[in-house]
Amino acid sequence: MDTLEAKNLLADNLRCLARNMEQIRHHEIEKVMGDDEPMQDFLAECCCTIRPYEGSTAEDCIKYLDRLYKGFSEASEHSILMNRKYAFADLDKAHLCDMIFGGIGHGFPKKLMQCASEVNDLANDLIPEGNAYPKSKTMCKYLVRTFLTRAEKIIEKHGYKDWEDGHYSLPLGYLGSWMHRKNWNE
Repeated sequence: MDTLEAKNLLADNLRCLARNMEQIRHHEIEKVMGDDEPMQDFLAECCCTIRPYEGSTAEDCIKYLDRLYKGFSEASEHSILMNRKYAFADLDKAHLCDMIFGGIGHGFPKKLMQCASEVNDLANDLIPEGNAYPKSKTMCKYLVRTFLTRAEKIIEKHGYKDWEDGHYSLPLGYLGSWMHRKNWNE
């Protein structure tokens, strides 16, 4: 083997590794899809500007792998911290922290945790346990709209409202999806 063959072999191996890791990233996204939108979005965006393919240069593969490594590192650190701060029974509150913050990079400050706890209590108050109310699309829309109106006030009270009135809010989008699933027991 000469140096040209070694260089080509190295480039092929980098492309293979990057493409395999891209499949693993997609699998990780699928695992949280429809359950943890902030993590789903984070994993989708952590290396969105570079996609490995069979013609990628070694430099592009290295950039991709570096971004993916940093993304997986941040995601795993967040998950470890989440498990330390919250017991398994309170993981909804941990996910609410992510939704209210609009992402995962917050470190669970006490003020955010209090806000998430209030939003969780609000959701539990609005949805009675069991089948005590008729489930319908109309009822769900009303429930989600009522929840979001009150949740926005709680978020603003705690200083986490970072959107202007009348504009789209990613945190409220996350919370609306969560409440919709909660209503239908999904």
